[in-house]
Amino acid sequence: MPWGESPVSFFDYPNEPPAPSGNVDLLLADASDEEWATLLEHTRYRRFGPGDAIVTAGERDQSLYLVLEGQLEVLADRGRRGHRRIAFVGAGSVIGELSFFDGEGRSALVRAVTAAVLA
Repeated sequence: MPWGESPVSFFDYPNEPPAPSGNVDLLLADASDEEWATLLEHTRYRRFGPGDAIVTAGERDQSLYLVLEGQLEVLADRGRRGHRRIAFVGAGSVIGELSFFDGEGRSALVRAVTAAVLA
């Protein structure tokens, strides 16, 4: 598969080189299983089918999502030419972090490639 085939980490952004591998890729890398269980107790699980839009570019929403299962694609708007895939993300990734922190509109369309579960 082309560039972007492998899951993108929390610290990877379009037009930037990928983050180095290692614990820097992991959200809350030092959290224990018990701490993760507590976090997940306070989340709402959402299921998406292939082709379902999870977030839409320009949408104002400060939700942050943890990808628990499945594969997603991140698409940049190219105007009249449609969208360009800029990345794939998979289980263990986080999406929506930019809007979560800055309160601005979503920067890209994120769509499920396979059945997916997010928290």
